[in-house]
Amino acid sequence: MRIKGGFHYSKIKKYCNIFLLCRKFSEMSWNRRYHFFLLFGDTKGENAPWNKEVWRNDVFPKLDILFKQSSFYNKIGVGSLQYSPKPDSQYYEPVKLGRLSWNSPEKWTLNTSTPIRFHHLDVWAPSRGACEKLNSSPDVYLSICNERDALNLTTTAFEWLTVLAVATEIQGDVMSKVIALSKALNAKKTVHIERGWEQKLDDTNWSLVNSIQDTFSFGIYKGDDRSLHEIQFENIEFSPFWNIIFER
Repeated sequence: MRIKGGFHYSKIKKYCNIFLLCRKFSEMSWNRRYHFFLLFGDTKGENAPWNKEVWRNDVFPKLDILFKQSSFYNKIGVGSLQYSPKPDSQYYEPVKLGRLSWNSPEKWTLNTSTPIRFHHLDVWAPSRGACEKLNSSPDVYLSICNERDALNLTTTAFEWLTVLAVATEIQGDVMSKVIALSKALNAKKTVHIERGWEQKLDDTNWSLVNSIQDTFSFGIYKGDDRSLHEIQFENIEFSPFWNIIFER
């Protein structure tokens, strides 16, 4: 079907999409604002987020809803750090996972019986490389750290830490989606604050001095290099710096 001037509706749609994409690029930078979340959990073994069944049935469906809000959904980048036992040795070596895909997690999710140790996962929309080319932070960012194995701890205040950031210009009810994710992860507490990707924030208890992708469980509390695992979890003072949006 044509309209005046001989243009197809399909061409109009194409030009509109190009316009929206150009406007999107013009809004992108490293100074974007984010809904920034920390999710803490105690699940491990067959109930850990990186377990194949848990990820496929519980976690992925809730996360995918968030990542689909990005116009770069088809350019998601996934990275994971894992270690396997060296043959005839007490030591471990990094697992070579190759190229990972958001919609094909079989390469990095684990079975309960595996000797491989999951350490870390990070997901960028768009990918880290695309962000560098665009000179912009991502629309959505996620990381999951296995605190016990990654930090070589015998006792932990929590088994895993998830960092989640969603750009504030992303449409939709982000809070309700993150609460649903918290339930799917069986998190014990989820906290939120709004901040820039590289913005430094602090008060008497908390000190966020690194970029969002460099958020870990040490050096962010009480202004020193201590780990949060050196403190009883129930004694960590989240308020008023953080808004607690979910807890068990």
